[in-house]
Amino acid sequence: MMMLRNQRGVVTLLITSVLLIGALVVTLGTYRSVFHQIKVAQNEVEGRKAHWRSEGGLECTYSYLLELNKTIPDIKDSSTRPADFADWCSPYTDQPKVEISDSASSSAYIVTSSIDTHSLYKTIKESSLLGSGAIQSTGPIELIGTLSLKPTAKEDPISGNEYECVSVTFADLFTYQYDATHSNSGQALGLEVLDPSADGPFSGFDGICHSDYKTAIPKGSSGSSHSIYAPDYYEKVNPPPFQKDFNPDPNMNPFYTFFGIAKTDQNIVDLSQDADLFKHVQLLNATDCGTEIMDHFTAGQSKGLWIEGNCHINAAVAATINPSQLLVVQDGVFALNGAMAYNGVIYHLVDYQKSHVKTRVDDFWKGLVANNVFAPFIKDIDDVNVIKKSVGIQFASGLPSGGLIFDSPLGVTTIVGDMDLDFRSESNPSDPPSIYQWKRGSWNDF
Repeated sequence: MMMLRNQRGVVTLLITSVLLIGALVVTLGTYRSVFHQIKVAQNEVEGRKAHWRSEGGLECTYSYLLELNKTIPDIKDSSTRPADFADWCSPYTDQPKVEISDSASSSAYIVTSSIDTHSLYKTIKESSLLGSGAIQSTGPIELIGTLSLKPTAKEDPISGNEYECVSVTFADLFTYQYDATHSNSGQALGLEVLDPSADGPFSGFDGICHSDYKTAIPKGSSGSSHSIYAPDYYEKVNPPPFQKDFNPDPNMNPFYTFFGIAKTDQNIVDLSQDADLFKHVQLLNATDCGTEIMDHFTAGQSKGLWIEGNCHINAAVAATINPSQLLVVQDGVFALNGAMAYNGVIYHLVDYQKSHVKTRVDDFWKGLVANNVFAPFIKDIDDVNVIKKSVGIQFASGLPSGGLIFDSPLGVTTIVGDMDLDFRSESNPSDPPSIYQWKRGSWNDF
């Protein structure tokens, strides 16, 4: 009996040992799988870190070009690259290696960013700011009457000879209102966008507007209007009857687009007083404006005319001798009630938030005789406790062939009449700067 009990104890120990060994084997197998998963996760983390560091190299290269107004030739050769390029990307402790090479297109370059064995690349394209709009406005703008417009167009066709046309670019509220009193009764539509003239948007242009970029608005009853508010429709589909040639852009920057420099008080002063570019006039009597324009441009002056103060044109002005010219009216009313034939660009620049400018504008409207022609169109808008006041009212027919730019975020502009604008780049003395954009087709297109 004692022997049998001893054998039972050995069997128990043997079974227990086998079970413990089996459990150990299973446990070790599980640990091996866990260790493998940890290693895979670590590799994945390191891979993603390298990926995003490489992406950071691409993005800091792009921001360096845009924010510091640099060009690809400035940084293409890594051996002569400015020292501040590395400083610009200094937040990255492990800075990626950035290389820039030519692509098949003369205006595009391949930017490659590498760290360890991980590389990303994108194609960056140099694009002209041509085609910003035949009419541009940073503040509320309204057109009253009838309008026939041949717009600007982007350089690259959408397909074949069909282009992305740009009629009006605006940062605030755009309103078109048909008015039988101030219109062409023979025009079928109230607002009609036509195909640009040959060579109109730029030299060599011989195309048409794509149907998605060609607005047509019927007359309707007198007083009927159509509006579009830029912040509500930025990068969205425009409400009918507006097509895509009406460009709502709350971030538009016409000063930089046109002059190629940042819009700062000092830059405005320096530019206006550059005697090689402009004749600068401080106008004390608003009604002298037409005479100043006539005297300057009919003398064949190639440089522009920069008028500071109120400009009230109440008699016929003919300034068509020069093929292209530039008139800037700064920090004052631009009021037109007389035929104005003018080749070129009119740039109306008003900072209404400055107290002396506000006083100058307000006093002009108050100082007009009772029952003046402008009175029905003077606006005083309270936009969420921000006052926006009329700074420009023009009774016009033929609009300047180089385009109209109204750069007054707190100023309302109104144009009244049977209007015709045939945009021609040859009438625009500006050479718009180029910008860099990522070319579509990269891994992370938005």
